[in-house]
This record gives sequence, C-alpha cells and structure tokens, in this order.
Amino acid sequence: MRMLTPTPGGGRHVAGPRRALLILLAAALVLPLGCGPETEEPPAAAVVEPPPRPSDPFSREFATPVEEAHGLAAWSAKPALRADMVASFGGRVRNQGTMLFRTDSSASRFDFSDGTLLVFDGRDAWVSPSTSNFQRARFHVRAWPYLLAAPLKLRDHGVRFEDLGERTLDGRTYSAAKLTFLPGAGDSPDNWMIAYREPGTNRLAAMAFIDTYGKERAAAEREPEVVWFQDFVTVAGVTLPTTLALHRWSEGATGELLGTVVFSNLEFVTPEPGAFDRPDDSIPDPPLPSY
Repeated sequence: MRMLTPTPGGGRHVAGPRRALLILLAAALVLPLGCGPETEEPPAAAVVEPPPRPSDPFSREFATPVEEAHGLAAWSAKPALRADMVASFGGRVRNQGTMLFRTDSSASRFDFSDGTLLVFDGRDAWVSPSTSNFQRARFHVRAWPYLLAAPLKLRDHGVRFEDLGERTLDGRTYSAAKLTFLPGAGDSPDNWMIAYREPGTNRLAAMAFIDTYGKERAAAEREPEVVWFQDFVTVAGVTLPTTLALHRWSEGATGELLGTVVFSNLEFVTPEPGAFDRPDDSIPDPPLPSY
C-alpha cells in the first residue's frame, strides 16, 4: 500500500540521485524521578544551524538559468516526488522499486521489489527487515533522490561555486562551474562536482564528481565519475531527467559506462503521516566516516 496521496495537478507521467542537508538534534538529558536531588528541567535540544546557501554573484549567474529551465518555483511548491526506479550496473539490474522523497531533501524512502525498505527520516537511515544485508543503505536512500533533482539543488546549503568558464566535454562546449562544500554540508563534505550547463536550453547536461562517502579523498580522486542527465520530461511545471547515465570521467572526456538509472511514473504527491518514520523490524545504517 502506498503511503501517500497525489496532489492536485501532479498527475502520473510515464517516462523514458548526491547530497542534501543533515540537521542533527542533540538529545535532552532528563534526570530520573524519585528520591534524592530535586528533578532538573531538561535543557532545550540544541540545533546545529545549516551552512549558508551561496549568494555570491557567480552562483546566481550560473544557477539561476538552470533553476528557471527546470522549474524551481513549481518544484518548491510541491511536498514530495514519487518515481519508479530501475538501476542497472555491470550488465544487470541491481535495484528496482519505488522512490519517495520530500522536495526539500529532508526525508526519503525506497520500497524495493524484493521487500527491502530503506528510510531516511531526516537524521537516521533505516533498513527493513532487520535481517537485510543491504549495503550502503544511507548512501542509496540519499544519493538517488539528490541526483534526480540535481538541477534544482545547485544552491543547496553549504555549496561554494567556482567559475570554470567554458569547458569541453566529449567535443561539446558548456558553461561550467565547480561546486565544493562547507564543513557540515551533508555526509561527504569533501566531495566536489563540476556542473555543465547546456547552451541554449540552460538545462543541467552533466555533472562530474568524486564520491568520498566511506573512502579517503585520495582514493575517490582516482575514480571520478560523470552523470549525464537524459530523457527529460515535464511534470506539473518541473522538468526532470528520467535517465541517469554514469560513466568514468577524465577532464574533457566521458569514459566507460558504469550503469544507468531509469525513472518512470514521476508524480508529485503528499506523503501520509508516518511515511518517513522508522519502519517496523528495522536496523540503523550509520553514516560511514568521511576522510
């Protein structure tokens, strides 16, 4: 049973994720009741403030045309997106199921066809059933929603922009910007990305990146990748890719195809209460260290 209800205008469209802000709450300490010293009032929960959003002139100059081309205003007005997903790597299907995530990246979930459920509740990631041996659950439940929505996430909290001017990729010229991250921005702040903006359409054409989630930066630097955003559809005023093609990357060139992720049945929805709560019979998947 789906834990959500379509919003007006969302519709169902048949067609053709890497980071988001993690807000940490410190648990309040409550002394036990009973004899002895007078019970103290618990201190208020401390909230770690998110890093600022970029506001420099170049970030606006580069990102605004992309945001307009992909429909940021319409995206921001929607609560959540649901999509079916098939991820194929190494010549075979690795994951297949339904993805649901809030458009502000505060929560996400995957219901896989084999019965596995991944949930990110805004702080912790959970895997159900508790006997599952699903690997890197926290990464998967956060990365694929981010990549699907990447054109609308360029100016997330903690992002820094560097103007790269015009860069060539596979013989075509694009406006390019390098994105790096302030400390505290997501699970892997040592990542970097290079965004390529398509001339004419201003869509996000591709993004080169390194992934430091659970590995040293030096190791990640030896294996950079690039994701091509393809097969765009427009759903309720928002233009999104329905195919992600991941390749090895070197400066100016796409290398070996690593895999593809295909999304279909994209639909804006309103999740029911509890859709992102910890599932029954689940275990936590803690973040791996970033170096």
